[in-house]
Amino acid sequence: MSVAYGVQGLSLAILVTRIPTVRDRLGLSEIGLGLLLVLVPVMAGVGSVLAGVLTARVHSKPVLRIAGPLVPLSVVAVGLAPTLSTAVMALSVFGVAIGVVDATMNMQAVSLQAAYGRPVISSCYAWFSLVSIAGALLAAAAAATEMPLWLFFSCCAVVAIPVQVSVGRFLLPDAVVGAVEGQRTVPWRPIIVIGIALMCAYVLDSATQNWSAVYLTDALGTEESVAALGYAAYSLLLLVGRLGVDRIDMRAGPVRLVRAGAALGLIALLLVALAPSSIVALVGFGLLGLAVAPMIPLAFVAAASYDRDATGRAVARVNIFNYVGVLLGAPLVGIIAEATSLRVAFATLGIASVAVFALARAYLPAREAV
Repeated sequence: MSVAYGVQGLSLAILVTRIPTVRDRLGLSEIGLGLLLVLVPVMAGVGSVLAGVLTARVHSKPVLRIAGPLVPLSVVAVGLAPTLSTAVMALSVFGVAIGVVDATMNMQAVSLQAAYGRPVISSCYAWFSLVSIAGALLAAAAAATEMPLWLFFSCCAVVAIPVQVSVGRFLLPDAVVGAVEGQRTVPWRPIIVIGIALMCAYVLDSATQNWSAVYLTDALGTEESVAALGYAAYSLLLLVGRLGVDRIDMRAGPVRLVRAGAALGLIALLLVALAPSSIVALVGFGLLGLAVAPMIPLAFVAAASYDRDATGRAVARVNIFNYVGVLLGAPLVGIIAEATSLRVAFATLGIASVAVFALARAYLPAREAV
């Protein structure tokens, strides 16, 4: 499972960090680039729905084995795309593949957790974070040496795909985890509640990814070289948090853990919004990474517990809220900042943390929630 999460993190990191190069090659305006990037989470939502349909028939193992290599291959296609139309097609394939893999790898992580009999899903997400950081560093090195985009993407794919194929046989059959006795269908109400909490977590993640550097430069007058550390602090502490979530979950349970994260998230956002200096803001962004760490992986465990027949529908459905959060996070900060200020925008994001705190009981497995 670490390979699936790692390759997903690598593919996203190398593409996102080289978006300026893609923009320049295609001659896109900022608005044009924004519209192009919106395509990815929209198509990922389609991919997640598709994963739910496919896994209900053949389960997640074969779907993940096929869809996994499509992610790095579609990144290569983006690097090779000579025109806007071909870039749109490549990004559409990338988005669908990302959605399918996101859903199925979380189904697999739930099965792995059931096989071990203890929490392990957050450790899988830690691999995603770790390889994402490594991918971003590789992308920076490739840019510094002026390596052609298609060649860099191809080198990453040549390494990633054989590893994906070789470990595919070790994936597990889907497992049923803590379902309500006699419940043969997936109920919508708890999935929607869990999904809203997950959406709020991704609003915080997306907003930090897209606006932390802008906040540090525009609101605090930080140099660009230092401003890039905002998202680095968030990512590093997110990784540290994910390494510890499974152990804390065994002792405290998901509700207490998520509530603690939500409370810390509110404190972190207020620290960012009121920061008198860049150092204080960087601490705030780091704490926000710790806060978000339990919110995402534990949502998929809770959702899977409502799927008695292990069809994958619950995980696929809740995964759609992932992309809604991604779509909302970046523009939400921009709209609020335009009307008021970036400080007010980050303070307002505290509402998302409050919402997660209020919805924390949804993280209970199904048989404990009834």
